[in-house]
Amino acid sequence: MKLANKMILFLVAIVCMVQMLVGCNKQQTTSYYDTYITNVANDQTNISQEKDYWAVRTIIEGKQGYGSCEFLGKQITGTYYLTQSIPCTPYTVDRYFTNEGVEFSLRSDTGELKTLNLMSKDFFATEPFLEDVNNPKETVVAIARKVAEKFIDPSNYKQTTRELRTRTVERDGKDYSLTYYEVAFTKNVCGYPTRDHITMEITSKGNIAQIAIGDIGGLDNLSIKIDNSKVQDVIAAKIDKIYTQKSFSVVSLNVAQQTLARTPDGSIGIVSQIEVKIKDGDDTFDTTVEVFTSLLN
Repeated sequence: MKLANKMILFLVAIVCMVQMLVGCNKQQTTSYYDTYITNVANDQTNISQEKDYWAVRTIIEGKQGYGSCEFLGKQITGTYYLTQSIPCTPYTVDRYFTNEGVEFSLRSDTGELKTLNLMSKDFFATEPFLEDVNNPKETVVAIARKVAEKFIDPSNYKQTTRELRTRTVERDGKDYSLTYYEVAFTKNVCGYPTRDHITMEITSKGNIAQIAIGDIGGLDNLSIKIDNSKVQDVIAAKIDKIYTQKSFSVVSLNVAQQTLARTPDGSIGIVSQIEVKIKDGDDTFDTTVEVFTSLLN
């Protein structure tokens, strides 16, 4: 009986130890800060890519058939033509063309609408000659917000607006102008922009030209602390190492853009676009490199 009681106490102790270890592991969040080259410029530096998360932009598959999406109550059907990886996201999209020249893409694994380009031949034949809406910049923001509300809560996103371009078309001796505005709703996490966004191009006529829907909710509930100084230090060290190994000297580097992103293998980290000035003997030239700094694995 005493032996049986001792055995029970021993097993209980083992279970408690396991639970304690599991509990500790759950509480610990490991930040790795390992940095990998994910894309490089096609120049004389001959720097090698270390991770190919998004380097292959188009993946042609033996896939055929049709796809459909619904946008603002309108059903759109197109013919499949390729599958494409999307930078800074963990998924691919299938792209489709309609007979009218409209292009859209659906997330390959879920069928969710990801992009829609409505700028067909009919669009260009009619859009410039329509009347501009009153107060175009303010109006397009209102339109964009109403559309965004179908996918997100805009109050949780940073909104930006900019005028992209103006095109002038001549017909019957008269000039007609068409201005495009970009309205974006982007979620920031830990101070970094993410691919959780909705971006629209809307014309001065009040019509949507195209829309892109990113990795909505992909980083929700993420609890992580980022040492920004360490991120910049490891990036600088990485850049110096990869070029000095090729007998170049790094004159300067500039972090042009950074995005907190998810990778296809489930990692979370910061994607940085780096502009680098290199010295090769007496020659100095500019190049670019993209690196991924891992935060969670």
